[in-house]
Amino acid sequence: MRSQEFEITPDILVLIAEIDEFKGAWPHLSARASTRLTSMRQIATLDSVGALMRLAGHPVSDDVVEAALFGRHTRVDQSGGTSPYVDCATLLDGGFDGFAHINLGLSYITQLWSDIRRITLDARCVMVPADGRDDQQGGEMPTDPQKTPPEAGKLLEWWDNVFGARTLHPLVATAIFAHQFAMLRPCHDQTGPVLRILTTVLLLRAGYGHIPYVSLDRIVERENGLDGAPDLGPGMRCFLQAVKHHKDQVAAKLNAQAVAYHHSLPQYVVDILEFLARHGRITTHEAAMITGAPIPTAKSRLKKLRADGVINAHGKGRGAFYTIA
Repeated sequence: MRSQEFEITPDILVLIAEIDEFKGAWPHLSARASTRLTSMRQIATLDSVGALMRLAGHPVSDDVVEAALFGRHTRVDQSGGTSPYVDCATLLDGGFDGFAHINLGLSYITQLWSDIRRITLDARCVMVPADGRDDQQGGEMPTDPQKTPPEAGKLLEWWDNVFGARTLHPLVATAIFAHQFAMLRPCHDQTGPVLRILTTVLLLRAGYGHIPYVSLDRIVERENGLDGAPDLGPGMRCFLQAVKHHKDQVAAKLNAQAVAYHHSLPQYVVDILEFLARHGRITTHEAAMITGAPIPTAKSRLKKLRADGVINAHGKGRGAFYTIA
């Protein structure tokens, strides 16, 4: 890997210390919140699928992704195949669940690129011209994942070697990897989505077990923390700030659960209020999904919250939704 000088400044050390403090507390926190983590991961996956599909060039709304994933085990598209959003969620789940057994190298990058390209093509958002040229760059657009540059695999192997030898802090090594991978742009238009998934896998590999429970992809989408800065120093700072914000959001969700326990608030109330805090509005269908309740029960609960003055209702019928009062 091409070396690049960088300085570990005091603010970077503070970010690393905060993230690692939470990492150390995670086994205890996750054990106490085990019943909450399933719904947290479900919402995080919804957010990540939308963020990755938009990054890949498909301007899909969160509502469309949610509608597809809500019935992910049975939902098929018009051609009889599974929805590309379901396929994307399955790809993410593979990284979440199998990170410890992934062989970090060129073949894994090639497979990710191939999967993401197939998913985006299925979503009709990657339109390769018949002459195989990229109009924006004025040259050939290699779209064959089998032609992934070997440098990409060497970069991933570098991270694995550095992590094993403990010659760099894993957050620093992951920030360097993300920066170099983005500059290399080995997967062309799919480099962003591939990098996001690789980053998640590397952080999980390094022991940051809270990563699946809030969407880091959504945070990066909003803050542009992985794909931008040409210089390593600012790029590392943006990356660490994104991971720190991710940690803060996980902590906030777990704190909300603790408040519900100590103040005897029903968990479904906390779930609904958290959703409203993030999205600004909620439908009966969404309330049913995040609380795991049947539609009639969710409707009754929303009606009670409205009567108690907690939320306001807007619209009627299928177009009805609720906001914080």
